[in-house]
Amino acid sequence: PALNATLYGVIAEARKHKWRVLGGMFGWECVAPHGRIIDLTAVNIEPLKTVGGTILRSSRTDPAKIPGGIRAITKRLWELNVDYLIPIGGNDTLGAATALAGEGVPLVGIPKTVDNDIPNTHWSPGYPSAAYYISHFCKEIKQDAAYALSRVYVIEIQGQSAGWLVSSASYGDADVIIPPERALSLPHVLGLVERRYKQNGNFATVAIAQYADFGSRIRGITDGQRDQYGTSRREFIGLALAREITRELGIDTKFLAP
Repeated sequence: PALNATLYGVIAEARKHKWRVLGGMFGWECVAPHGRIIDLTAVNIEPLKTVGGTILRSSRTDPAKIPGGIRAITKRLWELNVDYLIPIGGNDTLGAATALAGEGVPLVGIPKTVDNDIPNTHWSPGYPSAAYYISHFCKEIKQDAAYALSRVYVIEIQGQSAGWLVSSASYGDADVIIPPERALSLPHVLGLVERRYKQNGNFATVAIAQYADFGSRIRGITDGQRDQYGTSRREFIGLALAREITRELGIDTKFLAP
């Protein structure tokens, strides 16, 4: 939800000053020589306050890998008579923005990430709504499914190097929370799960970050397709943990990825 809401704020403020506002389609791809730009100056923006996602869509395009690099982007901005570029995004998007700013491209970066791991911000747009959803999801699974079926539910939550989002499961009364910041002992985690399962009366929920680290004991599945930033995604470590809980503790365990 934060992307469209952020666009609303930018456009609404610009209109107070009678500034022209252009929207770049598909992230950094918009400033490539053949990128698509649309005029948002007079567009009805009221629906943006309540519609999730982004009307401008997105991509994983790395501007440093656009043919011609900085020169092509600067030329494109000059042709459009753009005074400032406003990139909205997380580490990769704003990292690229920092590099462009260092080369003289005028811009203002706006953070947006569910991981809440952008430096120098109290919280990043995108995180609160995701945390709210995760807390309610975990609460409902514990009350409506784990308790009723005497099960452990392992809930895998997005998070690469920061545990803010998985920690929001604490508001959903998750019994064990596994962040990605440091390596953990699998036997220790299994012991925690078993103890909380018994204390609750034979049910429990486990929230695990997508990039949780158990060393070589268990691993997720890494997608071999790297994007332009060199990033490949890892997932299903929660499924591996669920299997270990069933095998080692003999407890009926299910895996969920909201």
